[in-house]
Parts: sequence; C-alpha cells; structure tokens
Amino acid sequence: MMVWSAGLAPVKFTTNSTLPTMKPGQKILVDDYLRVQGQNGRIFAIGDCAGKENYMLPPTASVAEQQAIYLGDCFNMYYKDFDVVNEKPNIELPEPGNVIPALLPWQNARYFDRFLSSPAPTFQYKNRGSMSLGGLHDGVADMKKTDLPFPKIGLTGGAAFAAWRGAYASKQLSFTNMILVPMYWFKSEVFGRDISRF
Repeated sequence: MMVWSAGLAPVKFTTNSTLPTMKPGQKILVDDYLRVQGQNGRIFAIGDCAGKENYMLPPTASVAEQQAIYLGDCFNMYYKDFDVVNEKPNIELPEPGNVIPALLPWQNARYFDRFLSSPAPTFQYKNRGSMSLGGLHDGVADMKKTDLPFPKIGLTGGAAFAAWRGAYASKQLSFTNMILVPMYWFKSEVFGRDISRF
C-alpha cells in the first residue's frame, strides 16, 4: 500500500490578506480575467490561492501553468502600454483582447495551439489529462476527458509509467535538463537509488 499526503491548508498570506476571499478554502476571488475582485484590475491571483464563485479548478500545476501563460500573454500583448504609474489608481485596467489558450503541454509547441483552440479574452482552462506514478514501473494515466488531440484512453501499469516519464521529461525548462533527467533515471535503474547521507 502506498499513502501520499500533501498540505491542504491555504497559505497564511491568503488567509491573512484583506483581499476578497471565498469560503471554503479561503481562495482569493478572481474574475474571468484572473483579476482580484474589487481591485480595479490592478492585482492578479493564480494557482491554488485563486478561485471563482461556483467554478473551481483542480489545484494542479497544469492549471497554474496555463494561468501563468495566459497572464504572460495578456501582459505582453495588451497591458504593456498601460501606464500604471501615471494613471489614476481608480481607473480600472482594461480587459484584454483575445488570448489563445495553452492547450499543448510543451512551450515550444505554442504555435500549434492556435489551430486547436479558439482564442478568447477570458481565461480558458484546457484539460490535459491526469497522470500519477504508482511505484517502480507502474502508474495510471486518465486521458478520457482531455482536450488534447490524442486518443481518449486510460492507461495503467508500464504504459502509464512510460507516458508519465515522457511527459515529465518534456516539461523540463532547459534542453540540458531534458538530457540529464533521463540519464539520472538510467543511473538509478542500473545502480539503484542513491541513499547516501551527508
């Protein structure tokens, strides 16, 4: 049996802030553009600490990554010319124009997102599926409800393990890490896990 537990409590910054929050979970209330409500569009919140009434997204890295890419596109395409310093603080930040959702999980494939998703000014979450390791050479992958243009299947065992490893390797931020991570996996397969203590 394998038991995994992670922190489920909101961070103190969220619970102690004066920003509008929702219960349960003390998530900061955001609108469709990830702007904190009641702040004239000057404050944004993403990830586990942000939420909308009656619309909860899963607290996963995929959601936070897509939100970050969406905000990055908004800042680079629409907010870069907005003069925050000289504008009056009570003037609301304008709504962004159309943004292409980050459907494909690889940063280098963002060009193809335009052919797979419809652009919109609001944030759109795209389900990329769910994967988890279950131990050595074992895992599960649920791709039945994904928005990706892949077959809608579920995988278990070694196939899911290989899919998880492939996805993990492809998400590295540098080409060097894309090479090093599989090398470390190979090393642990041949020599076992490093359990030395310092």
